[in-house]
Amino acid sequence: MNMKQNGGRTLLDHWLWEPPMLRAFVIVAIALPVFACGVLLVAIGPNGFHALWFMGFAPAFGFGYGFVGKKIARIRDGIPPEEGVVIPGLMVRGMIEAAGIVVMGKDSLIFRPVAGERSETKLSEISFIREVSCFNGSVLWGKTGFWFRIPDHSRLACAIPKSYAERFRAWLSEGTNDGFITKARKNK
Repeated sequence: MNMKQNGGRTLLDHWLWEPPMLRAFVIVAIALPVFACGVLLVAIGPNGFHALWFMGFAPAFGFGYGFVGKKIARIRDGIPPEEGVVIPGLMVRGMIEAAGIVVMGKDSLIFRPVAGERSETKLSEISFIREVSCFNGSVLWGKTGFWFRIPDHSRLACAIPKSYAERFRAWLSEGTNDGFITKARKNK
């Protein structure tokens, strides 16, 4: 089954490069500042034009995330349905962190990042799985992270939307040697 629909997902379940979140970003980060600058220009007058340089940052981020979103859509559309369940995600392999697609295959976990090589790991090779709410130093809002211990890799991890996490967790537990996932302890 290939999950290409976004049915039942909240806005926080989407990554910034996905169309619903990108639209919200454009509205908040571009349209609101343009409106605010227009109001300020009327209030301050033409002397306030030199302060408009900062408005170039939001469109640059918007175009960058739009480009990443297009590349991820091409990767997602190129995966045949029989390969497995397709999940948009963020992945770490070694020292490279990249956006991409996580595929839950029949007996393997496949990472297809935007930058870097395709990676496939058999579920039987995973010796330890840790579920986290922080990923490489940042909090995962509406996402769940998984760190994997595999003998031949230095670091392997992925973060996926919470709407997919329960199913992903059950799938990982079925296919791994011990069938366990530990949750990170919360600091009190």
